[in-house]
Amino acid sequence: MTNVCSWRGMMGAAAIAAALLVGAARGGAQAEMPDSGGAHHDMHHDAVPTAGAEPRLEHIVFATSASPAAHRAFIRGMLYMHNFHYPQAAVAFREAQALDAGDVMSYWGEALSYTHPVWNQQDTAAARAALRRLAPTGAERLATARTPHERAWLATAEALYDDDVSTARRDTLFTASLASLRTKYPSDVEAQLFYALSLLGLNQGDRDVPTYLRAYAIARRVFATHPNHPGAAHYVIHAVDDPAHAALGLDAARAYSRIAPDASHAQHMTSHIFIALGMWDDVIGANIRAQHPPHPGAQVTYGHGLQWLVYGYLQKGRYADAAMWMDSMRAQTARFAAKEKEATGVNRSKGGYGAEADSRAYLVLDRAA
Repeated sequence: MTNVCSWRGMMGAAAIAAALLVGAARGGAQAEMPDSGGAHHDMHHDAVPTAGAEPRLEHIVFATSASPAAHRAFIRGMLYMHNFHYPQAAVAFREAQALDAGDVMSYWGEALSYTHPVWNQQDTAAARAALRRLAPTGAERLATARTPHERAWLATAEALYDDDVSTARRDTLFTASLASLRTKYPSDVEAQLFYALSLLGLNQGDRDVPTYLRAYAIARRVFATHPNHPGAAHYVIHAVDDPAHAALGLDAARAYSRIAPDASHAQHMTSHIFIALGMWDDVIGANIRAQHPPHPGAQVTYGHGLQWLVYGYLQKGRYADAAMWMDSMRAQTARFAAKEKEATGVNRSKGGYGAEADSRAYLVLDRAA
């Protein structure tokens, strides 16, 4: 089993060294930063649509038995989930539940939004609570499904959140359940894609190349027939997110930026291909778009996309631009800390936010997850 590719570690080390040099050149001011690491891979702008407008996350076809209004909210949740904007997905699925309390797919969707396979994150308590709002037990929940197809979908969540087995075993059962679903309903594009996504998370954070290439083959077939599907493009990119295979995802990266302009994760994610191929202008452009969502009022947060933006600038010799973004993050982090202190009474400027900065000297960027 192969762990996360070493190129990311080398890139991170290079960026740290560059940050040290830039920090020293700017007088050695120590930055404060959010906790670094994989847990913050998903820290991107919230996708905030213009008032009265749906976010531009493309469109999918996923027929359910929900009422029309509930189905619209469900589709919005699915689009957020395919783009890895999980908190917004959960909100949309709860909206669907309020509009149609008997729609099992909206409970399935909320439960799935608490598992982030690529990042090896799972909130089982929140997921099980969502399922229990539908009915107390798995058998009772399955009995409420309005169609056999929806029952099969709900069964995948029951496998993923079974109380009695380990996480690794539940992940395996989830993948097996999705394999059964896609076999029984071969025309179900969503079943194909969720099966591919489950393969990406099957090894609890380890990058097993043969498994990832299996996921690539499935997502690639869907991308060929559904070139505007956000999940298809997205999962192709994740599956070949390493220098040996990145060229296989270049067309998906080019498409994904256009497919979901209001998903900051989508904009950043394209740079996973560009950075592996040394396409520095594209790395810069992708991460600037991720840091500047098109709609006003989007909350600015920093994940490793900012590191990659600065790294792209450094590769191009644009040191002043790199330093400007580092200063921007310092200022933004100070605002985060002030807001948190106001809300909670806890000052994390020297703990939490500041601890990583203190322990890593001038490291001001999240390491690549």
